[in-house]
Amino acid sequence: MLILQNTSLARQVLERAHADRFELAWRPSDIPAVIDAVRDADLVSLGGDPQFRFPDGSVAELPDHGIDITCVENTRLSWARQVTDSANEAISLIGEISPEALVEQGWNRFYLAFSEQKAAGFDPADHLYITWESAGRVMPDPNIKPFSAREHGLPSRKWLTPDRTRKAGSLSFLGLY
Repeated sequence: MLILQNTSLARQVLERAHADRFELAWRPSDIPAVIDAVRDADLVSLGGDPQFRFPDGSVAELPDHGIDITCVENTRLSWARQVTDSANEAISLIGEISPEALVEQGWNRFYLAFSEQKAAGFDPADHLYITWESAGRVMPDPNIKPFSAREHGLPSRKWLTPDRTRKAGSLSFLGLY
């Protein structure tokens, strides 16, 4: 789910979204504004997939024609740099996408479904959307408190805590006491 700060850009972006039961998607021409809103919300852009959202509620997705942001794999960069670099890469990649080529690929992959919808007045170009995914920093959960080694009968020089990325059941050493 895309969560954006309450700004006028974020409101405009969300108002233009097409929502189904599972996710939001936008017209290809709206994606640059989505990327800007994601960056302004201090989130990293991860990419998205083209989808055709049929009037009956079904979705035809072209994941092999999606946008994959690769710069986010370098986690050694500062968070601010990851946010900026992912937005820059996303803007560059979205500029390379041709809605016409996506419609052609949709016809190649979903010919029968497209034919049925076309007979009912459906124009695939009018129903092309792109999902967009983003990620925020993993913040320590304020409800997770370090365990006292002494309280748990362990040597008093080590502290254990649930992994702060919230992986269920994992423990990590924090270092010496």
